Amino acid sequence: MPLTRTPRLIGGAVGLAALAGSLLTPTAALAAGPLALDSGHIDAFAVSATGDALSLALQEDVTGSHVKHVPEDVVLKVKQSAYTDQLPAGYPGAPSGYVLPLSQNADLIWPGWDTSGTQGAAYSDVTIDIAKVEGPGDVFLYGLGSFGAVTPLLEGGSTQLPGSIHVPKPTHSHAQWTFTKAGSYQLTVAASAKNADGTKSIASDTHVYSFEVGDTEPQPTTVTLSGGKTSYTADEQISLTATVAPPSSHDHWHWFSRAPGGEWAVVPGQATSSLALTAAADLDGHELIARLYGDDHAVIAESAPFAIAITAAPAQPKVELAPLSAHYHSGHPVDLTATATDAAADSSYRWEIQRADQNDFAAVDGTAATLQLTVEPALADARVRVVLVHGGADVAVSEPRTIEVDDHGQAPARTIVVSGLAASYAVDAPIRLSGAHDPATVLSRWQWLVQRADAVEPTVIDGQTSADAEFTATPDLDGATVIARVVGDDGSVYTESQPLLLTVGHTAETPDTELELIADKTDYKIGQTAKFTTKQTPATALSTYQWVSKAPAAAEFTPIAGATKADFSVKPTLALNGTQYAVRLLDGTRIHAESKPFTLKVTQLPATTVLTVTADKAAYAVGDAAQFTSAQNPQTSDEHYHWYLKKAGAADYVWVDQSRESTLSLPVTAAEDGASLVIRLFDHDHAVLAESTPVVLKVDAAPGQPVAPKLSIGGLAADGYYPGDTAELAVTAEPTTELDHWHWFIQRVGDADYTVVPGSSTAATLKHTVAAVDAGARVIARLYGDDHAVVAESQPVTLTVLDGQRKPGATPVARTGAELDGVDAGGVTLSASNVAAGSTVTIDLGAKAAGSWNAVWLFSTPQLLGGDWTAANADGRLAVTIPASTPAGAHRLAVFDAAGALVGWAALQVAATPAAAEQAIATEADRAALAATGVTASPYLAAALLLLLAGAAAVIVARRRRLGGSAQ
Repeated sequence: MPLTRTPRLIGGAVGLAALAGSLLTPTAALAAGPLALDSGHIDAFAVSATGDALSLALQEDVTGSHVKHVPEDVVLKVKQSAYTDQLPAGYPGAPSGYVLPLSQNADLIWPGWDTSGTQGAAYSDVTIDIAKVEGPGDVFLYGLGSFGAVTPLLEGGSTQLPGSIHVPKPTHSHAQWTFTKAGSYQLTVAASAKNADGTKSIASDTHVYSFEVGDTEPQPTTVTLSGGKTSYTADEQISLTATVAPPSSHDHWHWFSRAPGGEWAVVPGQATSSLALTAAADLDGHELIARLYGDDHAVIAESAPFAIAITAAPAQPKVELAPLSAHYHSGHPVDLTATATDAAADSSYRWEIQRADQNDFAAVDGTAATLQLTVEPALADARVRVVLVHGGADVAVSEPRTIEVDDHGQAPARTIVVSGLAASYAVDAPIRLSGAHDPATVLSRWQWLVQRADAVEPTVIDGQTSADAEFTATPDLDGATVIARVVGDDGSVYTESQPLLLTVGHTAETPDTELELIADKTDYKIGQTAKFTTKQTPATALSTYQWVSKAPAAAEFTPIAGATKADFSVKPTLALNGTQYAVRLLDGTRIHAESKPFTLKVTQLPATTVLTVTADKAAYAVGDAAQFTSAQNPQTSDEHYHWYLKKAGAADYVWVDQSRESTLSLPVTAAEDGASLVIRLFDHDHAVLAESTPVVLKVDAAPGQPVAPKLSIGGLAADGYYPGDTAELAVTAEPTTELDHWHWFIQRVGDADYTVVPGSSTAATLKHTVAAVDAGARVIARLYGDDHAVVAESQPVTLTVLDGQRKPGATPVARTGAELDGVDAGGVTLSASNVAAGSTVTIDLGAKAAGSWNAVWLFSTPQLLGGDWTAANADGRLAVTIPASTPAGAHRLAVFDAAGALVGWAALQVAATPAAAEQAIATEADRAALAATGVTASPYLAAALLLLLAGAAAVIVARRRRLGGSAQ
């Protein structure tokens, strides 16, 4: 049976003109309301199946027999007479509510459900899902059993809607309904059905059922607008949403606008419940409404007008970069200043630079309105701009400005210092190197290269693009040189390091060895000394060690300063219990072997007695001999004592020299004021059996007696000392004193006590020749009175001893080829006598030159290779790069030591490379900086440069200015 729609009160002669008028005229007649039923038999949920389609309708026998309707076109009215306040206890909604009984009451509607329409269909196992209930109260649906007992009908045993009714086979049923309050209710309902074996299912459309309960007037259909603002700016989005109440199945909308004093006009393209418009100035003062239409295009409801106010768009933020100077010199600052207008108070900035080697701008550190850069050749022709940022978004960008760099042909030197090179490497060992550019540069890309002994030019090591490089020592790298470069984003070379020589696989002299840590005990008591030594199996020629320790809570081992001998000792304390110790055998800076760790076990012997100390006085004067007596309680047979004194401000107790008895006579000086004194009792293994409570000494200054001065040591080299350097230290007293009798003491790593510095005088200054064994040693000064009693003692200073030899402070003296005239070639051996320009050469000076600093010169036109001193490695070899600009032909390569003496020289034949012309120096900035050696062109190269420029001019047509004059 087809569904019946409730007729509307519109004549059949309505034409297109009337339809148009209904769109444009806000006073068009509204359609009549839905069909209202207040009594009779009603199958509210009538479910039928046709093929694979399922239908949910409302079926009634009031206006006819089995008349079907779209549920939204019917209102089910529950009369006031359905109300009762006598609902039995235990009934849903009790004690009162509007009840539609299980048995038909002719005066009321009798709603139920009917799934007979699925009889014979493939889908007859039906579920009616009442998914949503909207209304002023609760709705209950249930059956009644024997003697009026409540029977749940909803799945899950519930009686309150929402809920689902499961009808497994075609059925016609009724139930008892209870509404707890009067008012309008809307039930959202859908049906589904399964086939016989439950493998397939179909579903109906969702419908909204309306119930009007009690003596209430039907709610009029209303439309409200939401999402609007009081005002908009030009180009802002206007977004409105129309909402209809009570909910309706109709979804046919039109929006209208009206200028002040004008007529309503359709807003084109807006046919849903949502409106999206772009605000414009000509919309200021307009009003908007939304209308909901029925199926016959009659207006169901319309909203109240919404007024639009358009304000002028706020001024757009701007940011400008202050003008720059006409040009800058390297090393000088560039002060950048951004000025923002119409910007939010919490705005920030992002600074961006595009160098000549970059294709686009890249951000640099800094979020303030000012930024300072240090000028360098890499910033020549760089463009800089500033971006204004607010709320995480870019709101304005300045016009870029260009940094002009002009060093007038005198660009400062640029160098790369490479650290981490070991004297030699075992095959397959990791080679770890670190580069540092001096001065600091804005460039961050690195390139590492090796030139093998049989190669004519270096090759790039893949994957090594940072300041730290790591690659594997392979046999073919023995005798190779390694070079570090800083390059631009386009790969152009900015600075290149001096070549470093690699030694790989020389294992005949240094065989693999097993390193064993040997402890004198397995566990220790407080007071004993833990003594460790090492054993190499088999023995090697290596003799440099590094002792390391790891506290129980530490993540890794750390080196112990100055502990570089084969033997090491430490005084165990309870704080050191569980600490692990290990020793490493070093080959240069490389770890050749490492022992297994030893865990220090420290315990305190159980106290067998208590020591008490009695002083002869409560306070002393300077010059007194303080008498102290100790006693054991109970007395034991042990009589091995030591007295210890810790002066005020000191960190540790120090043994009072030669104190081995239970009594002590201590000469009193002003320095003892506030000092703490203890006595310790030891067993035959020198384990502490007992320790007294500290006695604090009080020293009263006699009339006219000066206060003990505070001593400070100055002159310590912050960067450390090389073996053979002289440490010049001076001690000062505050306040000053007329006393001038001093002694200097040193305690090297592993020593139990301080000893007098050999060769030191009694003056307030110390000149000490530093040795390798002084690494980590502590030095103090003591001031003595006329009676040779200690008046004051300084805090210790620690000596740092560096590996190798100290680099000469002065730059190499200029040399000429005439110094080689009459001197036979020799004294040095080259890795190759025929090389290409731009390649590296290894020079062997002999083992006697190991670690020495040398100046390497190339003649005929004098060139200081590397531009500075070059250090020889542990084998007495060093490597240099022959500049790419070197003319082809015969040359002489000479080496001078740090004292200026000629070490030797050798003939060198240089061949031009195919790229030599392209690598010629072409710009003023290029003339100022020789990136191939990482230094500025020296005065000694002037003549060669002029000749080279003259030859290069013929082949260079044009060359982009790159990275401040890279001369690779």
